[in-house]
Amino acid sequence: MNKSFIAFNTLLVNSIIVELVFLCHLTLHSNSNKELNFIPQKIDSLQLLIDNYGKHTLNYDVIVNLIDQKSKDTKLIEDNLLALKNIKIEICKKITNPKLIKQFDNLVDSLVKEKEKINKKNLLAIDSLKKEVIKEDNLVDYSFNEIQNMLSKKQGSIHFTFKGSEFYFFVADLNKNDVRLHWKKDSIQKHSNLNSVIDLIKKKYKQKPLLVTNAGMFEESQKPLGLYIENNKEFVPLNEKDPNDDNFYLMPNGVFFIDTANHAFIKETKDFKKDYSKKMKSIKLATQSGPLLLNNNVIHKEFQKNSPNNKVRNGVGIINQSKIVFGYSDNVNFYLFTEIFKYFFNCKNALFLDGAISKMYLYDLRPNDLGGEFGPIISVSEKKSQQN
Repeated sequence: MNKSFIAFNTLLVNSIIVELVFLCHLTLHSNSNKELNFIPQKIDSLQLLIDNYGKHTLNYDVIVNLIDQKSKDTKLIEDNLLALKNIKIEICKKITNPKLIKQFDNLVDSLVKEKEKINKKNLLAIDSLKKEVIKEDNLVDYSFNEIQNMLSKKQGSIHFTFKGSEFYFFVADLNKNDVRLHWKKDSIQKHSNLNSVIDLIKKKYKQKPLLVTNAGMFEESQKPLGLYIENNKEFVPLNEKDPNDDNFYLMPNGVFFIDTANHAFIKETKDFKKDYSKKMKSIKLATQSGPLLLNNNVIHKEFQKNSPNNKVRNGVGIINQSKIVFGYSDNVNFYLFTEIFKYFFNCKNALFLDGAISKMYLYDLRPNDLGGEFGPIISVSEKKSQQN
């Protein structure tokens, strides 16, 4: 039987046993015959999957680094360097495929068959690399699709750690949740902080606030830096200024919006202008920000996988027209933050909202993340029909 299959199922069985112990509240007895209620710490099944997926993807990182190093060490000629790069590309394309060694073997074998194109030294280098890959025998035979399947069934707050960073996400269903943008209380006062919006939802709308977070960049006056539409009214026009060194202008940037049919979208700014400049009345709410994390399933070209630029970041992604996901981390680079939207939540489009000053109130996981001094703020609350 497959070793990795056994390893994964062992983990699964162990987690089930722990869950059963937890549910049954098994009773232990001390030497003094006094009963002690033993309730072990609950193992989160999503975190268990993510931890093992993390080990799996780290192996791919090892392979990529090895290929790079071997390419330098052996001073490969141009054609053979290209061949090795092609191997790397194929591995990266199959980053979710657990049958890594077989895939790698097939690629190497295809090169070996064309010996006239590969000299002896390079064959030895490839063979050495192959052996080093096989040493990585801790692969778990499952794919990240299991994480996607689990997350696709979730709604509301989600918390997990991945590759050393802690993440908070909230999945909103537009059929069950009300999503609103907030900037001005009236013609003079602004909401400014999360507390103000939480109070508004409770008092004015008589609803339970589930998520509140800042919704885009703004000027010193707290005026949104880009397009801002609230309750079908345009307060700030689309910003088409030339790029500068701010994240907002790290092109392409884009617009997150919900139309009057209650469908959610993220569009690149130029596409939004082309498709909606004459249909603004069809938009219920919109906030422009940047950069686009994902644009039609493509990660922003400026993001670097190994960037040390780990900061606070929040953003929004589209799962489908009726399901959106908001994300927050206080220690992550752009690339990893984007990967979570792309690979875990299967988003094709996602937008960065803001950075260092960001906060995210979650009623169940981050109830004390309040305050702030923001421009636009976005909230998610229970529709009245969903409240008890």
